[in-house]
Amino acid sequence: MNKITMTREMRVVALCVVILEYLNNTGLIASSVYSFSMASTILLSYILFCKKREGFSLKEIIVLLISFIFVVLNRNASNFSLGLMWILYFMLSKSEIDLKKVMKTFFVTSSVCFILTILLYLIMSLNKSSDMIMWRGDAFINRMSLGFIQPNFAMISFLGVAIALLYLSTERQRITIIFIAILTFIIFYFTQSRTSGYILLFILSILFVSSKKTKKQVSNFEKRSITVLPLILLIISYSLLKLPINQHLNNLLSGRLSLYQEIYSTFGYTFDRE
Repeated sequence: MNKITMTREMRVVALCVVILEYLNNTGLIASSVYSFSMASTILLSYILFCKKREGFSLKEIIVLLISFIFVVLNRNASNFSLGLMWILYFMLSKSEIDLKKVMKTFFVTSSVCFILTILLYLIMSLNKSSDMIMWRGDAFINRMSLGFIQPNFAMISFLGVAIALLYLSTERQRITIIFIAILTFIIFYFTQSRTSGYILLFILSILFVSSKKTKKQVSNFEKRSITVLPLILLIISYSLLKLPINQHLNNLLSGRLSLYQEIYSTFGYTFDRE
C-alpha cells in the first residue's frame, strides 16, 4: 500500500500542540480544556488520515476503544492519552512525512512562544507569583518562573526548543551546541531547574565530544542500548529503594531518595485507586 502524504497535516498538529502546551504551562487555559483540545487535535488529524486512506482500520479503532474503556473504569480522562500515542504511531508509520518541515514548524512556534512568555513575565509580570525561594542543600535559592506556572516548566519548554534546533542544525553543529549550552546555563541560573538542565547538558556533552551528527544512523549496539534502557532504569529505581541512602546524592536530589524510601516503607507497592 502506498504511503499517504501527511506533512501539511502534521505541521498543523505540531503548531497546535506547541500553542496548547504553552497555554497550559502558563496557566492561561484550564487543564481540562488543554486535554480536550489536545485529544481533539490528534483525533481530527487521524480522521483526515483515514479520509486520505479511504477507510478506518479495525486495529486502530480497537486501540481507541480500549483506551476509552480505561477512561470509564478509572474515571480519569488522562488514560485516553495512551490510545492517542498509538494513533500517532500508526499515522507516522504509515505516512510520508517531511520531518524537517514539521520540525521547523515546531521550532519556530516553540521559540516564539518561549520568547513571548519571558517577555510577558518581564513586562506584565506573568506568573510572577510563581517565583519561589526554597531550601536546597545548605542554603536558600531563588527560582524564577520566567512566565510559567512553575520554574521547572521553563527549562522543560526550552528542552524542546533545543532538541528541535539540534535536529535542524546541519552545518557547524559544534557552534550550535555551544550556543544551546550557553542558553541552558542562563535559563538554569534563573530557574535552578536541575533535572531538565542536567539532561540537556548531558546530551550536549555527548554530541560535542563524539562530534556525531544528530541525524546520523545509529549502530545496532546503540539501538539495543536504548531498548534495554527502561529495564536498567527499573533496576536502578528498585535499588535506590533498597540500598542505604547516599547522603551526598540525596542532597543533590533535594531529599528525593529519603522521600521515596519513606513512601515505600509506609505504603509499599499499591495499585489501589481512591
